[in-house]
Amino acid sequence: MGQTERIKDRMMMTIEELASISGLKEKTVRQKILTVAGVTRAEDGALIIPDGSRYPYDIHRYKLNDTNKRRVALLDAIFRYRYIDHAMLCMSSESFKTMLAELLNVGLVQRNGSENPFGANGFDTTMNYEELRSDKRYKTAKAISDLMGSATGHFTGAVLSELLS
Repeated sequence: MGQTERIKDRMMMTIEELASISGLKEKTVRQKILTVAGVTRAEDGALIIPDGSRYPYDIHRYKLNDTNKRRVALLDAIFRYRYIDHAMLCMSSESFKTMLAELLNVGLVQRNGSENPFGANGFDTTMNYEELRSDKRYKTAKAISDLMGSATGHFTGAVLSELLS
């Protein structure tokens, strides 16, 4: 696991690893390390960075005025291996969890095995999302909306079928 160390029986990572995973310069990560969710200082002043941490996503480019735009921003952050949470998306924690569950259900994200509890750090995008993202015929937002509608329709149909039988 590279330089990842076990500190007080918890998996931790180094600033160098976080910079490498984020695709950023180490200097940039060092300057803003305390903005990374879950980072704390030990009594001796050493930084404790939970394994699976991600550098914060730059959400300012999005105008989050509807659910679909929040979905696109969430998927983009996960795809770029950046940290994002409900507060950044201007939504409740429960809505955020529901949105992640829906994306998991339609196969656009998958659990990555990380025990990092912050935001969407426990998820990665799937090949389904990467194919959808690379399809130039559709705007990603429209394609995701169509996919979510299709999944909702299948789910509703299955529930109605079960209820009526």
